[in-house]
Amino acid sequence: MQKYCLFHKFHDIDDLYIKITEFLKDDKIKSLNIYTCKTGFLWKIFRSFFNVSLASGGLLHNSNDEFLFIKRNERWDVPKGHLEEEESLQECAVREIREETGLIPEGLIAALSPTYHIYTDKEVYVLKETHWYIFDYKGKGKASPQTNEGISEVKWFGIHDLQAVRGNTWPSISGLINEAIAHFPR
Repeated sequence: MQKYCLFHKFHDIDDLYIKITEFLKDDKIKSLNIYTCKTGFLWKIFRSFFNVSLASGGLLHNSNDEFLFIKRNERWDVPKGHLEEEESLQECAVREIREETGLIPEGLIAALSPTYHIYTDKEVYVLKETHWYIFDYKGKGKASPQTNEGISEVKWFGIHDLQAVRGNTWPSISGLINEAIAHFPR
């Protein structure tokens, strides 16, 4: 349940940086909503406050109409990781799925919307921009978790079983699930 939300009308860059800093340092503020008519300009200014880190990941979808999830640090998640030098976003997603589950994605089904989250690295704020894909998987291989990355389980979930994932995942992954299942109309 959200306890406190901050709304801010963007009109000044310095004021925006003060609001972002306030938000990042106050755990009671669960969300910061910034609004303006100049969204492109606001996004550019907002991103300049952070070091931006690119990542990519993906969902596997099989012929049983199931999606593959990993359990990392006791939460359901989707294989993902940081982009390596001279690697495309899609190549990164394929590599991360292979490393974290032992399965090799086959054909691309769809590219999904990127997600964003903020973390600190040595007291520097980082905006992680993760690009997402859905891949087909027709293989018969057995998934195996990459335990040295904190992954304890790899499991297939049918579309009707996704509530179990939504109940124990990050808000951005819930949004990703919603967008993904829209590609498989009932």
